[in-house]
Amino acid sequence: MIREGVEYADEQREFRADRRSRIAAAPEQAVQAESESGKSLGSPFEGWVINSEERHMKRFFSKIQKFMKSEDGPTAVEYAVMLALIVIVCLAAIQAVGQQANSTFTNINTSLTKANSKATKVN
Repeated sequence: MIREGVEYADEQREFRADRRSRIAAAPEQAVQAESESGKSLGSPFEGWVINSEERHMKRFFSKIQKFMKSEDGPTAVEYAVMLALIVIVCLAAIQAVGQQANSTFTNINTSLTKANSKATKVN
């Protein structure tokens, strides 16, 4: 579908360029040929009656086509994988530090409890 749209656009571009060159080369002859044959050389917009939905779809598909050709997609995936690995390492490090801090505070609590119980026994 995308290729058909691109091919159609190329044909229209060639048609308009050909018409412009014929008119530029010999404007009087081109106008005379149009009037004699009863056919016009065609409007540059002939066949381009496109509603806004078609225009948006063509734009959408052309952006997808550009994205698929570019290297941005794989690069974005690589960065996402690296970010996920960094987050996992950070969470593991935070958990390890948290366990060490918990055991340190537990040791301090038991030491203070023992000291408090000895101090109350002495009095």
